[in-house]
Amino acid sequence: MKLIRKITAIILLLAPLFVVMSCHTDKKIDHTVYYHTAETLCNMSRIDNARPYIDSIKILIPQYPDAEIYASALEAWCFMCEKNMPQSTRYAIEALNKIENDTLGRFNCNELLSDLSVMLSFNYLSSNNDSVIYFAEKCYNLHKTNNSSRATKHSIEACLYMAEALKNSHNFEACIDKLQIIQNMCDTTALINSDPTWMLYILSESSKIATMVGDYRRSNNYLQDASKLYDKGTLFDKLLYLYHRAYAHLYQNQYTLATYYSTRLRDLAIAYNSPSDERLGYVVEGLTACRIGNIKRATDCCRSADSIESLYPNKVQEIFEKLLLDGELAAYQGDYSKAKELLFSLPQSNKMLFDQLSLLESQQKYYLTQNDFKSIYEIEQRKQRYIDSIQTNVIYSNEIKQAKREKASAEEMRIQIQAQESTIDNYKSTVIFERIFFIFLVTIVAIGIVLAIRRNDARNNRRIEVEKKRLEKEIQSKVKELEHQAEMLQKTNNRISESVTYAERIQHSILPLPNDLEKYDIEGSFIFLSPLDVVSGDFYWFTQKGDNLILACADCTGHGIPGAFMSMIASTILNDIVKTAPDNILPSRILEDMDTMLIDILTHNTSETGAANDGLDIALVSINLKTLNLTASAARRPVIIIKDQEIITMRGQKRSIGDADEIVRCRKFVDETYQLHRGDTIYLFSDGYSDQFGGPEGEKMKSTKIKRFLRAIHNDDMDEQCLTVQELFTQWKGDYPQTDDVLFIGIKL
Repeated sequence: MKLIRKITAIILLLAPLFVVMSCHTDKKIDHTVYYHTAETLCNMSRIDNARPYIDSIKILIPQYPDAEIYASALEAWCFMCEKNMPQSTRYAIEALNKIENDTLGRFNCNELLSDLSVMLSFNYLSSNNDSVIYFAEKCYNLHKTNNSSRATKHSIEACLYMAEALKNSHNFEACIDKLQIIQNMCDTTALINSDPTWMLYILSESSKIATMVGDYRRSNNYLQDASKLYDKGTLFDKLLYLYHRAYAHLYQNQYTLATYYSTRLRDLAIAYNSPSDERLGYVVEGLTACRIGNIKRATDCCRSADSIESLYPNKVQEIFEKLLLDGELAAYQGDYSKAKELLFSLPQSNKMLFDQLSLLESQQKYYLTQNDFKSIYEIEQRKQRYIDSIQTNVIYSNEIKQAKREKASAEEMRIQIQAQESTIDNYKSTVIFERIFFIFLVTIVAIGIVLAIRRNDARNNRRIEVEKKRLEKEIQSKVKELEHQAEMLQKTNNRISESVTYAERIQHSILPLPNDLEKYDIEGSFIFLSPLDVVSGDFYWFTQKGDNLILACADCTGHGIPGAFMSMIASTILNDIVKTAPDNILPSRILEDMDTMLIDILTHNTSETGAANDGLDIALVSINLKTLNLTASAARRPVIIIKDQEIITMRGQKRSIGDADEIVRCRKFVDETYQLHRGDTIYLFSDGYSDQFGGPEGEKMKSTKIKRFLRAIHNDDMDEQCLTVQELFTQWKGDYPQTDDVLFIGIKL
């Protein structure tokens, strides 16, 4: 391999000599060969080796009219690689003007025109938004009807530059339109598989722009797609993705996730010695810590960021976030003059939505330290006006347009389906004709055989004729029987589908509404239920008995319809037991009674049907809403309590409800009691969550990972916790199939 590389390097070094010699010996040589060779050398940053090829192209200008265009394009390429943007722009515009002023139609430089347009868009990105849009639009219009991978990548880059320029010009609606185009083109599976590293960069940059204009939903979609390509990215792309992810969660006030991704960014930067990205990680983590009131951690992060010299001292976003962090810390430390200087002297007119909201939130932190609640209220109103102006006027109107486009697409698909149905009908007619023709041929052959046999033996001919008629009748009978069976099978399938749908409605009608849990004297709650099939074997149940809130999380044997039947039986038994029980009934007593009743039901007529092995695992808690005293008992399911930052785990008895094993039934259900306080959280979940296969190694999630995750999010709002629990399950599962019904319940007192 090393020998091949050395030979290649020698050829590239000697190539200019052969080029010059060939120009003097054969004037008809194609100049595009020199162009592609020089372009390759430029991309390898070997500018000195590329210059002789440019000179060789200039020699061919009298012979080829477009050779001058290619020479100018290569000059632009070289100067861009040397970071000389003014000269690069000059030569690129010179080549473009020659292509556009071609009145004789001599030039065919579409690919070159695309490359130059993308280059000029990039060169103007930080100085002239109108020029960016002009040149990027050229590239997009050139390739929008071309479905090749290269053309699609050029189109995506052009749309990305246009979105950036439109964002800088405050034309948010047009910016979101470009982001939608990028999202549609990024759905191309072949493109993702061909260049995952490039796609990770594009998705990360698109999420940044979506966050800047306040379209958080689109930003999260981009980041979700990018997370699937993270392992295939380069170090630069991974650092860029982690920064944009932490950045997006920070501006959506999702501080737990912002801390998580900023920590990952800092650790990766330290591992690969990237001081600038390490500094960014400390700045974002410090700002997040400041927003949640962890001043000590915020101060440590600020000091760590100050101790690292940035490789990009003029990076606007880093400076802006660092000033916010310094200003908030100064306010918390009592240096109000410095805080006011930092937080109220930043320009506001040219800031995007995300910067303006963050700046206003930092100013609120300043007023909070001085107990100036009037100013805090005024800033809150300004924040709401910013959010309404973007989301109502831009994002939602854009979604209406998208809905109309989807409706038109659905209508087009309907027409295509009708055309396909017509094709199928024609195919059926052809098949019927072929079958009739085949039967006709078989009949003719049979008649010929019969006539031949009759000539030899008339008696045998009669027997054959009788047998033939019998077979024909039998075939017709079989055909009718098959048609009847097909009709019965279709009816059976329809009845089963209707039954399953009706069973789903019955199950939902039996279970209490999740929102009814909010009626009780608790701070908040959530219930996440994801059946494996239409109906579920997992179910939740709650009611109030006196001063006690009784809550159950149950996992019945099996899933689908059998599991649903078991869940309905079990919930009915629970209702009957608690309805007639005294107000102070213990959870262990409920489980013992439930076990007895379920055994009686399942073993009814066992002499005819055999012993039943069905049952359920359940965690049952009783919370006194006045004293906050919790009593819990469980059958093979844990109860997790987070009390004063401490995790308490009640593992439950190793015995299922309805267990037929006499040895196991000797283990009695026991009660465990805990005195809780306001703000403590309780979590119950079925084994479908902890036993789900996924992650990088295809292993089970297990309770240890769940406890670690719950410790990180238990202080969040319960609605946000529910979304985070669902996101963790989806990310962990990945491409693995769901293995069981999933139920997860959380309560904050």
